[in-house]
Amino acid sequence: MILDSIQKIPLKIPENIKIISFDLFDTLVMRKTDPPEETIKRTCEKISRMGLIHLSGKKIFELRQKIEKKLRQKSLNSGFDSEISIEDMYLEMIKKTATNLSAKQLLDIELSVELNLLFTNPGIKTVLEQLKEEYRLIITSDTYYPLWMLRCCLEEVGLFDYFDKIYCSSDIKLNKGSGNLFKCILEYENVSSDQIVHLGDNALSDYNVPRNLGIQSFLILDPWNLKRRARTRLLNRYERREGMWQACSFFNKLTIKNPHLDEDADKFVSWGKEVVGPLLVVFVHLFIKQVLHKNISQIHFLARDGFVLKKIYNTLSNGLYQGTLPHSHYLCVSRQSTFAPSIRKLDDRIYRHSISGINITTRSVLNRLKLNDCDLITQLLDKYNLSYDDPIDNDTTRQKIKILFKDNDFQTIVLENAKELRIVFRQYLEKHSFFNKNNNTALVDVGWIGTIQDNIEAMFSDTPDYPELIGYYLGSSQSIDKDKIDYKKIGLLYDYKMAVPEQVAISFFREALEFSTRALHGTTTGYRMNEWEDYPTVIFKKASIDRQNEKDINTDIIKIQKGIYAFLSDYIKLQKVYPIEPEQLKTYVISRYDNYLSFPRQRHISAISGLINAEDFGGDEVREIIGQCSITDVFNPRWLFADFLDIPWREASLAKTKIPFLNILYFTFKRIIIWNRLGKSVKDER
Repeated sequence: MILDSIQKIPLKIPENIKIISFDLFDTLVMRKTDPPEETIKRTCEKISRMGLIHLSGKKIFELRQKIEKKLRQKSLNSGFDSEISIEDMYLEMIKKTATNLSAKQLLDIELSVELNLLFTNPGIKTVLEQLKEEYRLIITSDTYYPLWMLRCCLEEVGLFDYFDKIYCSSDIKLNKGSGNLFKCILEYENVSSDQIVHLGDNALSDYNVPRNLGIQSFLILDPWNLKRRARTRLLNRYERREGMWQACSFFNKLTIKNPHLDEDADKFVSWGKEVVGPLLVVFVHLFIKQVLHKNISQIHFLARDGFVLKKIYNTLSNGLYQGTLPHSHYLCVSRQSTFAPSIRKLDDRIYRHSISGINITTRSVLNRLKLNDCDLITQLLDKYNLSYDDPIDNDTTRQKIKILFKDNDFQTIVLENAKELRIVFRQYLEKHSFFNKNNNTALVDVGWIGTIQDNIEAMFSDTPDYPELIGYYLGSSQSIDKDKIDYKKIGLLYDYKMAVPEQVAISFFREALEFSTRALHGTTTGYRMNEWEDYPTVIFKKASIDRQNEKDINTDIIKIQKGIYAFLSDYIKLQKVYPIEPEQLKTYVISRYDNYLSFPRQRHISAISGLINAEDFGGDEVREIIGQCSITDVFNPRWLFADFLDIPWREASLAKTKIPFLNILYFTFKRIIIWNRLGKSVKDER
C-alpha cells in the first residue's frame, strides 16, 4: 500500500499484526540536506579543515568511495550481502593515508555531522505514541553505521524510547535489498510474515522486497518531502555560485516546515522562530565578527532588548567559538534612567528630548528630568501658568516649557539633581567594569537612535578613564540632530548612513523587535544607594498601567523567545556542517524579514493582535501593535493620515480588512517613501 502521509499509518494496520518495522532514514528521521552523499562530502570536508588527513575534502571523498567499493565486494566474496562497517572503512582509510588517528576520532566527526543535520519526520512522534500502546516497534535499516551510532541518532531526535529493537545491516552483514535482513528478523522475532508490517520510503527495499516475502508493507511517499528533497538538491548545486544562492540554500535547510502538519503549532513560537529569530541571530553573529575584527574586549548589552541578544551571544560563543569570546555584561539602563543624569545644561538637546513623543504632559517632562512634585516645582509651574496635566501638543504650551527651562531657579534644581544622579550611575557602571580607557568597548542594542549611548557620552566622555566606545545596533536611524552624523553608532543590518530600501523597511515597524526581545523585568527607572551595599541597586518600574499590561502578556513573550532560541539552536547545528559567514546571509535575511512584515501570515496576525508595546520614557503609555481597521476606514483620508500612521504594524491592520491587493499598494507606497528618504540622505551628505 502506498501512503502520501505518515499520519495515515495507524488507520491502515491490519488486525493480526504484532510487530511494526520502520525504515530509519527518510522515514523516521530526515536530513536537512540531500542526497545522502552530501552528508559524506561534508564529513570529508570537515576532516580536511581540521587537518586530520592532509588531503582536500574532495580527495578524501574519492578515496572513501574506492575503499567502500572494495570492502563491499569483499563482503560479497565472503558469502554475505554487500554490507560493510563504517569503522572498517575508516581503519582502511587510516592505513592508506598513513595518519596517526583512531577510527573513533573519524567516527565521532561523522556522527557530529549527522546529528547536526537530522530532524524528525514532522508528525512521526504522534504516530509512534499511538502505535506503541498496541504493537512491538522495531527499526530495520540498511546502513554502514553500527548500532551505537544509530542509537545516538535516535536519542538526538527523541525517538529511541519508542523502539524495542534495532536491526542494522552493518551488524548482521545482510540487507533489506536482498531480503535476507527481513528473513533474519522473522527468525529473531519468532513471527510469521503475516504478523509483521514494514514501512519505508524506498520502492524496492522497503516495498517490493518485503511484499515478495509475504510481509505487508507501506511505501511512504509524502509529496511535501519529495518536493523538499528536490528543492534541496537543486539549491545544493546552485549554492556554488555563492551570494544569494548560497544564503537561500542555507535557509532552505534551516527553516524546514511542513504546512500540512504545522498548522496547530504555537503561533507565538512561530513568530519567534520564523520572523524575528533569523534577523536577531544574524545580527548578533555579525556583531561577533566585529568583536573579532576590532579586538573588542568589553561588551555591554543594554536592557531590556539586550536580554535576548546577550543570550544569543553566549550561545553562539559556546556553540561556534568554543567559549573563547569576551565575557559580556547586561546593563540595566533605559532612556529614562540615563537622560536626567546626562544633563549638564538645559540646551536645545535636552528640550527636544524632554517634549518628544505622543501624549506628553508637563508631568511627563518633569518625570524625564527626575523631578518629584514639591512646593518649589509647583510654584515655578504657577509662575509660568503651567499645570502638571497640560498636554505638550501645541506651540503655546511648548513655548511656556521653553521659558521654564531658562528660569535660573529651575535650572539650579535640575542641574544639582542631575549631578547627584550622575554620581550614583557612575558607581553602577563601575560595578560592571565599564571604565577603562584602554578598552575597546561595545554597547549592543536593537537600536534605533542610540539615545542611551548619547546620554552616557554626555555624562562621562570627558573623564580620563572613559573607554573607546562604539555602539552596535541592529538598526541605526538618524537622530533628532539632523546635522550630526555619528560614526560611533553602527547599524549592522540597517544603517541610515549607507542604507538600501530593504534595510530601511526594518525601521518602519520597530516595535516588532522590541517586544520580542524584552526582558520580563520592568523598565529601569533609576538607581539607589543602600547603606548595606557597596554599589547601587537598580530600580525597576513597578505599579503602572503599562507595567501591568506587560505582565499580562509575559507568557506570550516567553513563547516568542522560545521560538527565537529554537531557531538559534538549528542555526548553530547547521553552521557546524555548512559554515557560512553572516555577511553572506545579511541581504537574504533582511529581504526575508521584509516579506514577512509586508505580507503578514494569518497565524502571526492572530498572535500579535493581542500584544502591546509600552512607553518607557517618563510615561505610562501603551500602544496596541495592530490597530482596528475596517473597509470604511481605508477610504477615509482623515483616518489614513491620523490613526493609521500611529499603528505600529500597519500591514497587519490592512491585511485584516481582507481587501485584495491592499498590502501590495501599501508596499509600493512605502517603497516610494523609502526612496524619497534615501534621496534626501544623499543630498544631505553632499
